[in-house]
Amino acid sequence: MGLRCKLVLLAGYAFKNGVLFYREDALTAFGAFQVVEEDGSEYFAFHKLHWSTPASDLLVIGIISHNCVRPYDERRCTGLIDIFKRKLGGDTCNYPHQFAKNKIAAGPSTFDLHGIS
Repeated sequence: MGLRCKLVLLAGYAFKNGVLFYREDALTAFGAFQVVEEDGSEYFAFHKLHWSTPASDLLVIGIISHNCVRPYDERRCTGLIDIFKRKLGGDTCNYPHQFAKNKIAAGPSTFDLHGIS
């Protein structure tokens, strides 16, 4: 996770007129909903999590060392599950600044659209 969270890397935010906003797809990923009452009042709502999520629905994506989280190969959760009882974050823990392992192959610098039919 390092310096940036996945939502920033996945364009989960929009910057408009000097203000940072959550994008619609990020709100959906959070499980947030808009409720419109009959009188037109709008409310922010989300699904209350009761911590009964089956372990088979969880994926391990990072390894914790003290207060730092480092990337880890994604795998199914096999251990005991609990909520965090400490803060996570801080400096980069001397971890190399590689935020994504997946690479996109370089393509041609220009495309010839005339040859496409």
